[in-house]
Amino acid sequence: MTYLLALSSLVSRLLGIVRHNRFADAFGAGGVSDAYFAAFQIPDLIYSIIIYGALSAAFVPLFVEYMRGKGAGRAEGAGGAEGAGGAEGAEGKDPSSHEASKDTGAKRKMWEFTNAVLTLLISLIVVLIVILFFLSPLFIRLLYPGFDMETQATTITLMRIMLLSPLFFGFSAVFSGVQTAFRNFIFYALAPVLYNLSIIFGIVFLAPKYGIYGVAYGVVGGALLHALIQVPIVIKFGFRFSPIFAWFREDLRKMIKLAIPRILGIALLQVNLLVEGLIASLGIAGGLTVLRYAQDLQSFPIGIIGLSVAVSSFSTLSALALAENGKQRFISHLSKKIGNILFLILPSSIGLFLLRFSIVRIILQSG
Repeated sequence: MTYLLALSSLVSRLLGIVRHNRFADAFGAGGVSDAYFAAFQIPDLIYSIIIYGALSAAFVPLFVEYMRGKGAGRAEGAGGAEGAGGAEGAEGKDPSSHEASKDTGAKRKMWEFTNAVLTLLISLIVVLIVILFFLSPLFIRLLYPGFDMETQATTITLMRIMLLSPLFFGFSAVFSGVQTAFRNFIFYALAPVLYNLSIIFGIVFLAPKYGIYGVAYGVVGGALLHALIQVPIVIKFGFRFSPIFAWFREDLRKMIKLAIPRILGIALLQVNLLVEGLIASLGIAGGLTVLRYAQDLQSFPIGIIGLSVAVSSFSTLSALALAENGKQRFISHLSKKIGNILFLILPSSIGLFLLRFSIVRIILQSG
């Protein structure tokens, strides 16, 4: 599965290079492109902190716990299922029916937890979208004081369009977490490919008519496709969406508690990116664009190697952490995966450094 994720990540990253090449050809590096990358930052901040930060750290381990029957077992241990089992035994019924009942109860609680997480996540994102939609002029003026009035106006409009993308990514992130727990990565792997294809479509086919706003439409369409491609497989697993507004559930509180360290770490990184963007906006037009191009290019090995190994290992590590005698195997598995990452990342980083001039010329010397 690691190889499948690495391959899909490679394809997605290569499409990302095509995306940058087409974007550079169409918009170069100037006020318009700066507005696009600035507008991208706030929706990306919502995705990174609320969606990626919380779910990547906390949802999968708890979902795996329910899959293994442990989460459901604690919830039902005092009553219903066990008591019913004793009654059935006394009446001489087939004991296997009790096991089937326990299995059904565990699955029901697993999907209840998933729906509760999804309901909480989407509700929070909708509230943030509404607030940011109306306060976007204030945020843009504060975050990018170096932009002229025209660039700020363009940034505000682009940001309001792209605020829809975190909503779709919220659904997508939960679906991805479910697939990670089931260790089925096919549609998970296809999602970022469709996302990049949609943005390229926006640049090539929509931008000639709608300008930079066509690219924003491509971003939103890509986020929608990112979620829709994963719907069939989670339905096959047994998921059915049913809003659950029980926001004070014990498992949700536990998930939030687990997510806090991860959220804080990502929040610091996002603050760093915002400060970089603020500084870049005070320089020449196109400065923010150049900075974002460079950051995307340097992250190429991270996406292909680091992310692929991490995602494919996460459910295994979660299961080992829950196992009674899994500590040593957990440490061994983690050490092995870190070694694999370092073995591939170090030469890749050196290669990027040595070939930096050629790479930038080939990809970006257009427009």
